Amino acid sequence: MTQPNLLKLGSVDECSTVQKARFCLSDSQPWEAIPLSASYNATFDTDNVGDKDILILPRTFMCCGSLSKYLMVAAGKASVFILRQKPQTIIKAWDHAVGELCVNEAGGKVTDWSGSQIDYVEDKALRRDVFPSVGFLVTNGSVHDQILGMISSQVPV
Repeated sequence: MTQPNLLKLGSVDECSTVQKARFCLSDSQPWEAIPLSASYNATFDTDNVGDKDILILPRTFMCCGSLSKYLMVAAGKASVFILRQKPQTIIKAWDHAVGELCVNEAGGKVTDWSGSQIDYVEDKALRRDVFPSVGFLVTNGSVHDQILGMISSQVPV
């Protein structure tokens, strides 16, 4: 019996508006921790997404850590993965570098919340830690600037 190929990497989805995008969030972060929550409600109901709703993919559809969310975007299964850095948390490069490579190769975009590329060499001594401005934004590329604009209007970066 063959397993279905749920994450065949190839290209990001073609969604071009935030309202139509499919979002995935970190397992440990509620929608209210994300700046877009000031303008949109979260819904898991694919059949009833209103004008002021954002579709959040169910967490049961995804597994594991951040890398799986990057791969969801790279495979076109999600449009956006947004992650807010937790206070006093050290972010490790190995949790994000491979995911960024996959998303970029599939046509997507990865930046911090200020729109800057992730600097994997800022930790000059060990090259293990990354220091994003507030968090990570991983998208299909088409909605990236729209979401950055929403973030910058809500959060000082």
